[in-house]
Amino acid sequence: MRHVPKTLICVVVVLAGGLVFGAAKYSDRIGGEFDFLVRSHLAILQPADAASDTQVARSAIPEDETRPYGVYDGRGGYLLSWLRGSNYAGYDGTDQILGRSSVSRPAAMETLATLRIADAQEETVIAVGRGQQLIVWQDLRNGKDYDVYGARLSDDGRVLDPNGFLIAGGAGNQVSPTVIFNGTEYLVAWSHFEGVKYIIRSAKVSLAAQVSSVTLEAASNDQHGLRPILLKAGNGIWLFWAEARSTNRLMAKQLSTGQSFPIAPDPGFGGKFVAVSDGRYVLLALSIVQGKFYDHADVLGIIWDTEKRSTVPIDPATSKTFNRIGSGARPGIMWIEDGSESPRKRAFDGNIRGLNVAWDGKSFIAVWSTVIFSESGPAAGRASNHLILTRRIDTATGGFLGQEPKVVVQSKQPLRAPFLLSDGKGQVILLYDTENEQGKKLIQSLVF
Repeated sequence: MRHVPKTLICVVVVLAGGLVFGAAKYSDRIGGEFDFLVRSHLAILQPADAASDTQVARSAIPEDETRPYGVYDGRGGYLLSWLRGSNYAGYDGTDQILGRSSVSRPAAMETLATLRIADAQEETVIAVGRGQQLIVWQDLRNGKDYDVYGARLSDDGRVLDPNGFLIAGGAGNQVSPTVIFNGTEYLVAWSHFEGVKYIIRSAKVSLAAQVSSVTLEAASNDQHGLRPILLKAGNGIWLFWAEARSTNRLMAKQLSTGQSFPIAPDPGFGGKFVAVSDGRYVLLALSIVQGKFYDHADVLGIIWDTEKRSTVPIDPATSKTFNRIGSGARPGIMWIEDGSESPRKRAFDGNIRGLNVAWDGKSFIAVWSTVIFSESGPAAGRASNHLILTRRIDTATGGFLGQEPKVVVQSKQPLRAPFLLSDGKGQVILLYDTENEQGKKLIQSLVF
């Protein structure tokens, strides 16, 4: 069906022009960090590594590659997935690519397998099991609505279920899966549309791919249950999700007790919702777009203490007065990126085109992409520069480590789907997809 190279190596040599431009314009923000990043990229390209760590020529990969995702495997490597192909009219759909890289050579992404399945496979998540891993995604093979499918990958890179196996199907959408390994089996949760609203369901999956009966985890008479996220903490497994309809709020549930907690009642949130844990504290981050012309891009955060079962009080300096979202400080809510400030002050504007979070062993890290709009010239008002920014956050206090978000990538080409990989011991890798000058989408990586 499609040519698959044995290895796909994605080295960030982000177009040199883009990085140099970023250094000139943002040297006051990036400072020594920019020089460190450049040196790290150049080190990857030393002659000794040229044969194995040079990016595959784009002409050898005939289709778009997008939506990177990965997890640390606990054994010195990262498990990866991304999509190859396109679901646009006139294309053959997408294949799901599974790969890996090592902590010692994180820029070398080795392709392990390709899952060639009809129609769309999206929202991939991975859990590391015992002797194997479980890959889970939302699948459109039935042609009318999404189901949740899974496939096991052995430690030696063999796909044990080439066509995947059904975890959740039936009438209505089953979407936004999340998966975790509890030491003996996998737990999968998802949003299920029951006809008038979405509810949260779960099922257990054994190492032999046997799926248990379905459990109802969360349902409300007048709320949708959206984007569930399973995370491990010192006191067990937690489920987080967003409720939306008449009242918007984030919710938490400790599975061992079955008790649920509202994290942020009626915060006026919307957009993408992500979370990560350091073992006790959980950073929940959301992106929203507001303003008369949807020109204010914001990233908000809340820290949940799984031991105290409450939100962490936030430094007033990170929780202040914001335009269009109420008045006065919002206790417990951080404005990681404040889109209500003047675009001239922020130097960038526009939609958040991706949001992700990670824990590096000492602090939480948030990453997102946005754009700068031109102020003059024939393309006035159109995106001229694309940025990926990060911000580090203290896990226990919510304080910002650094006064401004760091611009880590700047390019004239679109920057999408930033995703952070971390081994929890200090190494952080940024994956994202962009385009070359011919408009072909490709994945890049950057080692912090």
